[in-house]
Amino acid sequence: MSAFDLWIPGIDPGAAALAETALVVFALSAAWEHAVRSIAKRRVLVVGTGGCAGEVLDELKRGGRAPFTMLGLVGDGREASAGDVPRLGSFDELREIVEAHRPDIVILTDDRVSAWAVDPLLDLAPIGFRVVGVSHFVEHALGRVPLRHLTPAWFMSMLHLRQKPYTRLAKRAFDLLVSSVGLLLVAPLLPFLVLLVRTTPGPVIFRQTRLGEGGRHFTIFKLRTMRVDAEDDGSPRFAQEHDSRVTWIGRFLRRTHLDELPQLWNVLRGEMSVVGPRPERPEFVDLLERSVPFWTRRLLVKPGITGWAQLRCGYAFDSSSAAEKLSYDLWYLRNRNLVVDLAICAKTVSTLLFGSGR
Repeated sequence: MSAFDLWIPGIDPGAAALAETALVVFALSAAWEHAVRSIAKRRVLVVGTGGCAGEVLDELKRGGRAPFTMLGLVGDGREASAGDVPRLGSFDELREIVEAHRPDIVILTDDRVSAWAVDPLLDLAPIGFRVVGVSHFVEHALGRVPLRHLTPAWFMSMLHLRQKPYTRLAKRAFDLLVSSVGLLLVAPLLPFLVLLVRTTPGPVIFRQTRLGEGGRHFTIFKLRTMRVDAEDDGSPRFAQEHDSRVTWIGRFLRRTHLDELPQLWNVLRGEMSVVGPRPERPEFVDLLERSVPFWTRRLLVKPGITGWAQLRCGYAFDSSSAAEKLSYDLWYLRNRNLVVDLAICAKTVSTLLFGSGR
């Protein structure tokens, strides 16, 4: 529009025309992105042995409609074949294989392979492929961090000079705006929810100690969804998707996530963020630290009402499901910014209204 305004005299678009143009551009961009992801699948070649090709294939299968096609594996030794992944040849045949198959992405499985393959791949760079490691490919393709390939050095990327900062001021301003508007919008609904919760014995507001940023304890607020005797035996238990302790109205509140609305007050108080990892109970920390590597790194940011892991996974009811959620939380930890937060909020709203996701 700026170019038209500069080069074509007499054009004076008003606010309505600019808004229509923005909507059209957005719609066309979304349609193009959908077409590229659905039709033009990028071809992936794995260089290296040790079962990593099978892991990449498993990750792609878990990703459902991920826009990638596995070409095969290049490597020596019997372990080079991995499940459904075809073995295309040995390391010595890498040049011929790349020229014949012309992959879009080349995955290097470890540092030894990377050191060996850098020269032949640089010579073939005009073909136009991209080179990544296993963990970076999974991050790019599926929006999660494979914990098996995670090392302490991975976290150094969050301190890199080129890392774009998502400042506390910007994050806090976003939280205050969304939580304030959210409380105003849901205020007329709260009296009806209170009456519904009161149909079962017990308090309306459920309070529980959770872990916040830096491991600090805070009290989380929710509309009560369980019986008051849910943990009378004194032993804390993970909540599950079809938990027998949930009341009849609690099932409705959990399914619609309306029980989370009081946490907007936690956001206003600065204890939580709108977007972030779900806050965990301190009673489970020892178990999770022992069984899930790097679990405490999710405490580097404030917990959130919604988040990337919440949209991709169900309830975490044991160490295995907690590890799966952590893989998504770590992706958010490194890639968080205002656009990502807005996208997660938009997806959360569409999921709540139309059921198009978790």
